[in-house]
Amino acid sequence: MTAVNLHTLNSDILCDLLTLCSDLGSLRNLILTHPALYHAFNGRRRLILRAVFKTQNNLRPLHRPGDQIFVVADAFILRVDSKNPIDSVAFREAFWPELERLLPAKPPSKWATALLACYLKAELEDDALRFAKRTMRLILASSQSFQSETCTFARAVIRMYMTTKHVPEAVELQENFLKHLSLRSSEHSIWAKQLVATYRSTGDSERILRLQLDCWERYRKGIGPGNEVAMDWARSIVSEYHLRENDQEAIKFHQRVRSLLDPRTAQYVAWSRQSIRMHQRANQHLEALTVTEEVWRHLQPESKGYRAWTAQLSELYESAGRPEDAIAVYLAAWTAISGRLARSPNDGTWKYLARGAGLALARVYRKHQRLDDASLLEAKCSGLDCAITS
Repeated sequence: MTAVNLHTLNSDILCDLLTLCSDLGSLRNLILTHPALYHAFNGRRRLILRAVFKTQNNLRPLHRPGDQIFVVADAFILRVDSKNPIDSVAFREAFWPELERLLPAKPPSKWATALLACYLKAELEDDALRFAKRTMRLILASSQSFQSETCTFARAVIRMYMTTKHVPEAVELQENFLKHLSLRSSEHSIWAKQLVATYRSTGDSERILRLQLDCWERYRKGIGPGNEVAMDWARSIVSEYHLRENDQEAIKFHQRVRSLLDPRTAQYVAWSRQSIRMHQRANQHLEALTVTEEVWRHLQPESKGYRAWTAQLSELYESAGRPEDAIAVYLAAWTAISGRLARSPNDGTWKYLARGAGLALARVYRKHQRLDDASLLEAKCSGLDCAITS
């Protein structure tokens, strides 16, 4: 066949001729030999490049390529400086069937994410949507826990759905993907929060609180109510109730969480402090007093914040018109700390704490005109002061 007659051949024949090239270098040399070949190549550029790249990398049916070939091919694609985004699509499509066969037993590599990006860069939206739906269907058929590369691809698909205005598909994928994540996976809470953000951006407020409560319940039962992830979800639920101006439900839920925490922990104390503020803002002063009593009851004289909580409880008793209880709480603190000092009479720390507790009680005595009791106690504290400085 002479070169002068190539222009008379059917484009299908010319395309078949080009796909027989053994590598991209041979293809380039061939299309430069005649305008007809060049035009045939441009007409079916994607198909021809895909076929030749397969041949160049020895990709054949029933032949399982080694992992290294994918690494080499990926490096080649990234290195090729092509102004036509279709080229990258063709190169990655050449390898994808080999990787797709491994789904869902083996998670998709970064190749899937890269191919999706190539489709979008080449403005092949329909191809991108078909590829994403098919691949995600295969992935979601797996019962295995998802790895980071799978999560990366799923996020890319969701971004594509959102940017191409396929919002229902994005929401559905997020919901289905979340169901496949292990509760103990670090990705679970991240995905759930992203789904909350999606619900909020789409105006689906009812599903927000439902998802938040479901996540908190699952974490509470699965890893414990005091786990930081469970507490993070609890805080988000309280914030959501406040956002809806449903303060009573926020208080009710907050109290439920507090009741599940270990009262000996700093976490319980911090959560209780917030609960007190919520009750006070709602003018529920009796409830605030009750919470303060519960916290103080579980504290020990050596506990951090013991003096501050004693003072706070006494002040609340005063505000509630219960002066005897205001005195009693300081008296209990003085008695408890004095007991510790009696067991360790040479301990400077307990001497210091006992002096502080005694003087605080003396001030309350004087406030309520129990001057003799105050003077007697101040004399004892003066003796402690001498012991501390000696």
